[in-house]
Amino acid sequence: MPEQRSSFVIIDEQEEIRERLVAERARLRREAGLSAPRHFQKPKERAFGAEERDRVTILFGGLTWKHEELIKAVFHGNNYKCEMVPTPNVGPFSLVKSTGITGSAIPLTSPSAT
Repeated sequence: MPEQRSSFVIIDEQEEIRERLVAERARLRREAGLSAPRHFQKPKERAFGAEERDRVTILFGGLTWKHEELIKAVFHGNNYKCEMVPTPNVGPFSLVKSTGITGSAIPLTSPSAT
């Protein structure tokens, strides 16, 4: 009986599989008109020193009022300028949501602006 041949490629080595996989991905990306993915790079963090206390204001918010007051007291006690970012209320949220503008459902106005 004659030997039957299959149309499948038989690969024994993992490295060859990896190389073929990379090559096929590159071919498919070229075919689809996609460039190589650019992965997120964390920005370089800059130290915040005591010499900047008089010209920098630290903004924070989104916590309970007790925690915000505690943080504010700690920063002020160490001679840092800080301000609490007000939490938006339902009014501005409803107004922005009713406009139907996609992506604008997060209100950027403060409660004092209503």
